[in-house]
Amino acid sequence: MKLYLRIFVAYFLLLGLAGYYLYALSVNEIKPAMRQSSEEILVDVANLLAEIVEAEFSATAFEQSNFVNEVDDFLNRSMSAKIFSVDKSKSNLRIYITDSNGIVRYHSGAESFFKVGADYSRWNDVYLTLQGKYGARSTEDVPGNVLTSVMYVAAPIIKNNNIIGVLTVGKPGIDIQPFIDRSIANLKRHGLVILFISLFLGIALSYWLTRSIRGLTNYAKAVSEGKDVPLPKVYDSELKLLGNSMEEMRVELEGKNYVEQYVHSLTHELKSPISAINGASELISQEMDTQDFEKLRANIIHGASRLNDFVNRLLDLVRVEKLSVLEGLEQISMKEMIQALIEAKLPQFENKDVEIVFNADNTSVMGDKFLLRQCVDNLLQNALDFSFKGAVVVVECTESDSIIEVTVSDEGEGIPDYATDRILERFYSLPRPNGASKSSGIGLSFVKQVVQLHHGELSVLNKPSRGVIAKISLLKCIP
Repeated sequence: MKLYLRIFVAYFLLLGLAGYYLYALSVNEIKPAMRQSSEEILVDVANLLAEIVEAEFSATAFEQSNFVNEVDDFLNRSMSAKIFSVDKSKSNLRIYITDSNGIVRYHSGAESFFKVGADYSRWNDVYLTLQGKYGARSTEDVPGNVLTSVMYVAAPIIKNNNIIGVLTVGKPGIDIQPFIDRSIANLKRHGLVILFISLFLGIALSYWLTRSIRGLTNYAKAVSEGKDVPLPKVYDSELKLLGNSMEEMRVELEGKNYVEQYVHSLTHELKSPISAINGASELISQEMDTQDFEKLRANIIHGASRLNDFVNRLLDLVRVEKLSVLEGLEQISMKEMIQALIEAKLPQFENKDVEIVFNADNTSVMGDKFLLRQCVDNLLQNALDFSFKGAVVVVECTESDSIIEVTVSDEGEGIPDYATDRILERFYSLPRPNGASKSSGIGLSFVKQVVQLHHGELSVLNKPSRGVIAKISLLKCIP
């Protein structure tokens, strides 16, 4: 599992456990809180009614008193109230009154709940209140069914500082259940919203925390594949130190590999011309005829020329690869520069019977004139080397917005499939047509380096028809 996924899972598990704990705690607290609020209101109601009933309670005909009639009217009263989303059409309060001995003198509601003359002296609400204490109880109408639970709160009826009776007010729990259910539903809804927001934030947080590690991982992978990639920007101080160490290690290893490749290439490339020069030198003697002497002399000159050309190209490549920023930039007329190059190479084209066609806009670019000249010269030489007798090489220089494109296309055999991914590699070379010797494999690598220094792009692709097209895209002004 990836690091950012592990961070996210750990974060989500911790958040989930904390959220579930808070949810369970809240749900467990909602019902007691609701009941406590209801009990507090019932205490006020019971004491208020006890004060009201005190004047009439001692009458022998209490059952026909104004208090009894008014309570009955109140309980039969039709209401139209909407408390949040809960409709209330009537009151479900239960009221009963007992005398000083705990005998029921009055009750509201059906006989199934209370009965006049019943002894309630042992019920907690009555028993404790008659002793001058706070009396309350909770009793289920249907034993075992918590939804039928009713909360009863009692208040003393006092006359001349003596308790002459007890007034109890009851409230069915089913009346407050809708508010409990609504609170739990709101809690769930808001909890889910918070959960999804936390989920999104958790993904973003874990992704953000691991972006530097992810960048360094991709960098290390690219370097291991031999790609030339810059060190990614790292925001964490510890990881930044790690990234710098990786970059230093890459530079050192690349330098070592670079030297090894140069030594290997030099050994391989110099071996052939040196062998030719040695062989020719050993065969030269004063007794040989002029024709053989000139032939061996030409072999020595050709081998020396190959050595000189290879060393010069190698030095150019080394110079370019050491540069990180171009210096001494100047305005260059691409049309004039390419035209001068073509005129200088025209004898070579005519000698091979290859036609060259040049089309160019009057464009100019900021850059290093020497390097760009060498760059285009390499492309022209490649086109010439791979062209057959009677072929046409087309060179074009066009401008589009802030981009200048130089294309050189030939009519050679094209790039084999096995070489398409390696054509720009340093020291990689393909055999020339008609058995001509291979090049040093430095040319296109040199072009690539020069183009990158100019913040441009190089592409070398097969044409839909026969041949290859090499394209250089340069910015008119280097940023």
